[in-house]
Amino acid sequence: MFRRECYSSLRFPSEAMGEDMVITVQLLLACRSFSYIHEPYYSYRSNPTSTTNMPTKESCLRRFRQLKTNSDLLFEILSEKDTIADLSAGMVFFKNHIRSKLLPLVWDDEYYKLWRQTYPNLDKQVLLSGRIGLDVKLKVLLTLLHLYPWKKDRIVG
Repeated sequence: MFRRECYSSLRFPSEAMGEDMVITVQLLLACRSFSYIHEPYYSYRSNPTSTTNMPTKESCLRRFRQLKTNSDLLFEILSEKDTIADLSAGMVFFKNHIRSKLLPLVWDDEYYKLWRQTYPNLDKQVLLSGRIGLDVKLKVLLTLLHLYPWKKDRIVG
């Protein structure tokens, strides 16, 4: 819960994916103190039979486009608040997370190009970051070399 005055200058996202993040970050920037719950309580995430956990080509593209649109709005809001420099390491990680929504599709050249064109300088930043794990760096490197995703992780059709 947030005080009513925290909502006065919110900019609302236009897409469904990541919309809560855009709103929550703005609210957190507007409030003086906060508490949080350690685990997400989204039943669609924890339910193994949820359609969220059964990706299709269309759902991967939809999630990517929606998350990128809302995240770009968030990046714009953060840059207006002069917080973007403080968050630069986290931004690299998060931009890679956004782009990772395409990973099940990048074996196809069309989606590989889209993956590469999304935040074009990101590969070098991810690979050189001291705050990003080796597993993430390895996925990026193998994707650049067209060796990832593994066949079992690909979405065909």
